[in-house]
Amino acid sequence: GILPAIDLMSPHIIIG
Repeated sequence: GILPAIDLMSPHIIIG
């Protein structure tokens, strides 16, 4: 979601 790790709500990694 908004954390610098694997976003469980997205099919990819969120870096932010």
